[in-house]
Parts: sequence; structure tokens; C-alpha cells
Amino acid sequence: MAQTSVSTTFDYSIPLEKQLPMIRKAGFSHVSFGTNYTHSGLLEEENWKRLRDLINENGLSVDTIHGYDLDREDSIELNAKLARAAKFFGAPVVVIHCTVFWFEDDEYEEEFRIVSGRIKEMEKIAKETGIRFAFENMVPGKPTDLCVEMVKMADPQYIGFCYDSSHDQIDGPRPMDLLSDLKDRVIAVHLSDRIREFVDHVIPGEGFVCFDEILSLLRSSSFRGPILMEVGVENSRYKNAEELLAKAQEAAGQFWNEVNIDEDK
Repeated sequence: MAQTSVSTTFDYSIPLEKQLPMIRKAGFSHVSFGTNYTHSGLLEEENWKRLRDLINENGLSVDTIHGYDLDREDSIELNAKLARAAKFFGAPVVVIHCTVFWFEDDEYEEEFRIVSGRIKEMEKIAKETGIRFAFENMVPGKPTDLCVEMVKMADPQYIGFCYDSSHDQIDGPRPMDLLSDLKDRVIAVHLSDRIREFVDHVIPGEGFVCFDEILSLLRSSSFRGPILMEVGVENSRYKNAEELLAKAQEAAGQFWNEVNIDEDK
């Protein structure tokens, strides 16, 4: 059975209690919690049991939770809590931005100093909870360069890479060098298409991203986790959330089959 997931980012105006039945009806096997913690209630531990009951009632599993930017002052404390939440929900990975989405080139050294100084603490949390962290690529250039450095610096037992196709292809089409370089560290994906600047996280086929190349690289990697669609109604032609989810599931199922084609033989 295809393992497919969608982020709750698809439409935060829909309460989680209504999102989960919609996600299951569309055919997804997993759900991923985005960074709107007011929407999910993840930061309040008293909500966890109710959330888990809702997830179980809808026959879903949680594949990832999106964590806090690693350069924030309170990142260690909050990501430790989210790792505990991930363990409670049975999600193996917490995805993290190393920094804000974009920063000036002359800020690189300071960002490097802050983030690199927190790698050991993150590895300790991962070791204690059994949850791995996946650092996600940001804007091409210095923010993504920093992500790459942090992934390579970290112990792969505890920290891997989350490939985001919409982020990678800003100002694209661009070569797939990033995914090629880190394909053996991928432990999560955020897949979506990009149309142009500021118009992204749409259904594959709506934009210009070359998914054939992405899927080929994932197929040659060790990644066999759920295919996660991080899409939203805001920029997509599919403004109806149920239609968007149906299209996302169709693409995710196709992608799962493409990535896992060798295992099916």
C-alpha cells in the first residue's frame, strides 16, 4: 500500500477536527503537522491524547511534525517538547529550518556560529527520545548552504535532510544538485510544484518543477518514507480543499510507486 502524507498547511482555516476526516477520505495514510501550533495545539501537552484519539479515529498515522527554527533563542526547549510530542504520536521525524527563510550574505558567519553550536544539543534530544531531526533546505544560496553544512556536520544517526522541492526551485528551473548531493541523507520530503516567485506549494503539474528527476534521485537513495505533499489552496488553481486533497493524493500515490518501483518487482 502506498504511504502518502499531506501537511495540515493545506488550509489552516479548516479546524483540525475537520481536516483529518478530509485527509483520510482523500486516501492519505499519514498526516504531518505544520508550524501553526495554535491550529494543532501541539505545544499544550494536555491536548496530545485528544489529538491522538482523533488521528486514530480517522485511521491515520503521523509521519512528521514541523519544528522551530534552530537559530531562535528558545529553539532547544521547544524542539525538545516537539520531539516528545512526536514520540507520543509515533512520528519518527521532526523537520526543522536551521534559520529564518532568508538572511543577508554577511550574516552567514553569525548564523553558522549560532546553529552549529546547537547541533550537539539536538543530537542529545534525538538520542533521548528516539526521534530524528531533518534539516530542511530554504532559499537557494546562503540559507541552504548553511543547511547543507549542518546536515554534513551532524551525526546521521540523529540528524538527516528534508528535501523541499518548492524551496529548491526558487528562481528556477534550477539543477537538482542539492538533492543529488544529499540524497543519502534524506529522511523526509516536502514535495510541491512552483509556478513563479511567491507562487508555490501547488500541486505537481501546475508549475515547472521536474519531478521525474526528483523521483529518479529519490529512487536511487535510501529514502522510502511516506511521500509528503506540502501543498495549499492559496496559490493552487484548486481552491476547494477536498479537490486539492484528491489531486495531491493522486500525485503522491504516483510518486510513491515511482520511488518504490524496484521493490515491487
